[in-house]
Amino acid sequence: IDKYIQGLDYNKNNVLVYHGDAVTNVPPRKGYKDGNEYIVVEKKKKSINQNNADIQVVNAISSLTYPGALVKANSELVENQPDVLPVKRDSLTLSIDLPGMTNQDNKIVVKNATKSNVNNAVNTLVERWNEKYAQAYPNVSAKIDYDDEMAYSESQLIAKFGTAFKAVNNSLNVNFGAISEGKMQEEVISFKQIYYNVNVNEPTRPSRFFGKAVTKEQL
Repeated sequence: IDKYIQGLDYNKNNVLVYHGDAVTNVPPRKGYKDGNEYIVVEKKKKSINQNNADIQVVNAISSLTYPGALVKANSELVENQPDVLPVKRDSLTLSIDLPGMTNQDNKIVVKNATKSNVNNAVNTLVERWNEKYAQAYPNVSAKIDYDDEMAYSESQLIAKFGTAFKAVNNSLNVNFGAISEGKMQEEVISFKQIYYNVNVNEPTRPSRFFGKAVTKEQL
């Protein structure tokens, strides 16, 4: 398995790419009369440089993923519909960064790394902190993540905020039609408060992610 994974040859830019709006040459300005007003609409090409670009797998599909989950790097992942590898896993060591946890209390070993077992292990770590350390740290500081963007098109906002935006847009109900016609402006704001992170120890080699009986043909 180690040789197989290390020998994979592919272009990641072709695999993990989102096909958004095709940009063509458009008239830079157009005008129309609306009642007693003459409205001029100016169109400009917009590009996104997302410094914190990541594939936010857990945002819209928490029912499918978990800390340490293995997913296929394919077009479904870009569309926020990852394929979880259905193979037996080896043990995982999880750690949590809640304050005050000492003497390895912030770590736990999951022998059979299934979704339910990993989630139970995370709950155990949180309960351990609540029982032994929470009283000494009543106000845990949250990590704040804030970003905003004027809305022009759905694909532009997906490029900015990640593929999870496609799922939450149903509740936001952004009127892209009215925006493109210049009748309204809308701004989308992303605000997150993160109180703790769960980390997975990296194995010494790729095969340590899998159970001992797993073969490369199953991957």
